[in-house]
Amino acid sequence: MKNFIIIIEKEEEMKNTLSKENFKKLLEAQLELNKKYSGEDWADKIPESKFRKAVLCEYGELLQSVEPNWAWWKKSELDEQNAVIEIIDVLHFALSLLLMRKSIDELVELFDENYELNDSNVDETLALAKFMLASIPSYFQELILSMCYESNIDQNRVWEGYFKKNALNHKRVESGYKEGKYKKIDEKGNEDNRQLDV
Repeated sequence: MKNFIIIIEKEEEMKNTLSKENFKKLLEAQLELNKKYSGEDWADKIPESKFRKAVLCEYGELLQSVEPNWAWWKKSELDEQNAVIEIIDVLHFALSLLLMRKSIDELVELFDENYELNDSNVDETLALAKFMLASIPSYFQELILSMCYESNIDQNRVWEGYFKKNALNHKRVESGYKEGKYKKIDEKGNEDNRQLDV
């Protein structure tokens, strides 16, 4: 989706670049994917706790990608492409949590296009905790923006990359991913995520 392109430098404040219209597109795409994976009644089949655990798991993978020095006991390197993918993965499960609580129209109504994150109060782990306790659009925005800010990743890469990863997830489910038929790692050891241009 080309309508997400806005260049943002890491500044004192990080302004939301996502419009209500595009937030709605994210929610609609996620709802369609959830239905494809688990049926129309996906929200009744899958406990909310599983989505929260998935957010935590993907957030842990993000830390491995962007903060190589936090694990002082081993050598690791910054992996920016994977960091973008992990934020996108958090985004998928965070959107699902939002959709479990309210309708798309209600969520869009609550979404603040003018949301700003001031770097004096950026704390992605606190933002994560707040979102996990109350999955509401303002905490969603704080979580995604703080992850982008702390990772020094342009949020537009995340918004655009979401649709690429969403398409890959559709391909996975259509190819038998849930049944173990789809192999996300090819014969050369390359993961399908790595083929995405994010």
